Amino acid sequence: GSPAEQAGLQEGDLLLAVNDTAVDSNNDLRDEIYANLGEEISITLDRSGEEITTSLVPRENPPEGEGAIGIVMINPIRDVSWFQALPQGVVATYNHSLAVLTLPAQLIRGDGAGRPVGYKGMYDIYAGARSQELIPGTSRSVNVLVFVVSVTISLGILNLLPIPALDGGHLMIFTLEA
Repeated sequence: GSPAEQAGLQEGDLLLAVNDTAVDSNNDLRDEIYANLGEEISITLDRSGEEITTSLVPRENPPEGEGAIGIVMINPIRDVSWFQALPQGVVATYNHSLAVLTLPAQLIRGDGAGRPVGYKGMYDIYAGARSQELIPGTSRSVNVLVFVVSVTISLGILNLLPIPALDGGHLMIFTLEA
């Protein structure tokens, strides 16, 4: 009964554009949909290599636990070569580092989607990664690897902050001494 179902969207459809605006991420898709609540929007999608355009009206007050159009958004997974994966890994590391560095300001403003966690919170996230398929189409071991990489990047960035007890503080003092 959702707008997506009424418009004929199916599981596995790849959403390409909303109102002729290309969407390259879940955030882009969400922003375009929520900017047009209650108004008819045009959605271009790829279904098994065929490009289809349909329209629907995002709900202003969706039922509890459902979004404006009633879909579950995931990022598509595709095989890439090592030469394609390396630059994508650098970009992903940069984006994660930026998210770690901007999280405190987002929390202060009240618009942060995340929150800092301690050892117990990290264990709970790890247990969740081990017990369920967080990234559809991948094994649980990939989920655990993604969690470990995320923690490693976060700790690496935080360790470089210019706080005297951390490596960043030592680097700052060594720089001043030099």
